[in-house]
Amino acid sequence: GFSFYSEGVTGFVGVKDVIYCMVGLMESTCKNERFILVSENKSFKEVLFSIADAFGKKRPSRSVQPWQASMFWRWEWLVSKIMSRKTRMSKYTAKTLHTKTYYSSDKIKKLGINKFESIEEVITSVSDDFLV
Repeated sequence: GFSFYSEGVTGFVGVKDVIYCMVGLMESTCKNERFILVSENKSFKEVLFSIADAFGKKRPSRSVQPWQASMFWRWEWLVSKIMSRKTRMSKYTAKTLHTKTYYSSDKIKKLGINKFESIEEVITSVSDDFLV
């Protein structure tokens, strides 16, 4: 498992929901529009806990503080330069870990395309398929 989590929040959606919405939009009269697809806004902590539970692994137990993420991306940058490899975490990733960004699917729901699985259901479904 992964032992660290952060308190940032973002929107999550399952790939089946994306496909369902794409087909629904292709069958509609809607043209040249943009949509945000999000099933739920959840914290990274909640999602990582759900993934750990679904796979029967230990939940992350240590919260990463913003200063720790900031130090880690700098360390990663230095090591990547010395070792000539790509970084595993950028400055922007470190910042995003603690940003609380909320999204809404209200626009697409007004078109009657509003079937979204909860992220818990998506994680359970994926883990069941993976563990078989």
